Amino acid sequence: MSETTASRALESAVQEVLSLHDFFEGWLSGRSPSGEQHFDQLSHRLAPGFEIVTPDGSVLSRVSLIDGLAGAFASRGITFRLWVRNAKARMVSDDLCLVTYEEWQNRGDGDKGRMSSALLRCTAEGECTWVHVHETKLP
Repeated sequence: MSETTASRALESAVQEVLSLHDFFEGWLSGRSPSGEQHFDQLSHRLAPGFEIVTPDGSVLSRVSLIDGLAGAFASRGITFRLWVRNAKARMVSDDLCLVTYEEWQNRGDGDKGRMSSALLRCTAEGECTWVHVHETKLP
């Protein structure tokens, strides 16, 4: 992979992290469209073998995560906020990027954070899919 292509993949991976978290904030707060068509974009962003390790150590499959989120529209209320800080991408191989970032949430009871590592598969064209996520609570 050329340096330019690698740089583009790293940038695409960080942008995908930011974009997916914007989707989560809109979906969970109810500020985004609630239709199936809007929600279906999530399934296209997660690789078939996707897994997430949650802060409590549970492992959720792609299907479990999608099913859980499908019924969670507006579940956190209109004031819910979610944002990403300190996103940093690293190239792992020709098509995989590791992104580390802090995810912060506020449900009206103060800011709560997690440190996350995400492995994304990115094409030379800048399309990224999520392969794996591991989250740890921040104090």
